Amino acid sequence: KPQEQIGTLELTNPYTSNPSDTNRSEKSEALVEQPKPITADTVLPRAQWTLAFNLTTTQDHQAPSIGSNAEDARVYAGARNKTAELLELAATTVGKPVTLVVQNAQKPESNETSPTTDNNNNNQIIDGQAQASLSASAKDSGTSGMLIHTYLIHDGQIRELPTRPSQGVAADTEALLNIAGRQAPSEHLALFAQGHGGGPHGVSGDTGRATLAEMDAAIKNGLASSGRDKLDLVDFDACSMGNAAVLSAVASRADNIIASPEMETAGGEDIDAQNVRAIVGAVLSNPAMNGHELGQKIIDLAAQGANG
Repeated sequence: KPQEQIGTLELTNPYTSNPSDTNRSEKSEALVEQPKPITADTVLPRAQWTLAFNLTTTQDHQAPSIGSNAEDARVYAGARNKTAELLELAATTVGKPVTLVVQNAQKPESNETSPTTDNNNNNQIIDGQAQASLSASAKDSGTSGMLIHTYLIHDGQIRELPTRPSQGVAADTEALLNIAGRQAPSEHLALFAQGHGGGPHGVSGDTGRATLAEMDAAIKNGLASSGRDKLDLVDFDACSMGNAAVLSAVASRADNIIASPEMETAGGEDIDAQNVRAIVGAVLSNPAMNGHELGQKIIDLAAQGANG
């Protein structure tokens, strides 16, 4: 059957701009496929690769430089920016044996992450075209007060799971891998873990902190649903994670590990730590590559200046 044309809607992207901001970037005007709600019972077709992005820990935007106008200098970085990029890549997945599972965290009451909120007591939040009634109380949104949004992107379609409270960095990582294993089956599985890296002290961010031991357990438990013992690749998109303590802690959980011993810079669209567009594009161009080949490609992209 010929591939049907997938329609697109012009949506305000809640992760990169405020709808009242007249200086928003062109990226916020991108055409993205309307997210479709799904349940935990939905299983996507088996793919060659599932790329799982845990973007739950770094939602804040880059602080303006000294002497600049605060509003004019607003440059979104980290998870907010990367979620937008990944949603906008949905159209490029048509006909490709690749699934993206993207997870981020948002505050229940925030114009930063929601283009529209009503003024009644229902706290109705519209996120793109996905809509849910959410409580703004911390008890309903985990100890961090953040809510997890999870998107499954496959064959040009964006599907959104029901929003759930964040349970912290490690538990959210485990949940992401559980979803990837159960609902996005594939031959190869890679985890991209973004956050504030602390080397031997683990990772931290808006949803809390996790030690290396907790991250190790989270990956192990998250893989159980797919019957895997290891990831094909884990990529720490974070500062200072390329050291012996980190590698020792996760060596038994992944065949290939990408990590930097240096600081990663997040300065907006041109410099935003690792370039997820380039990484996803490489997999879409060659989904037959294995974990080692993908890891080498990520390193090559960095050496070629893809990360800014």
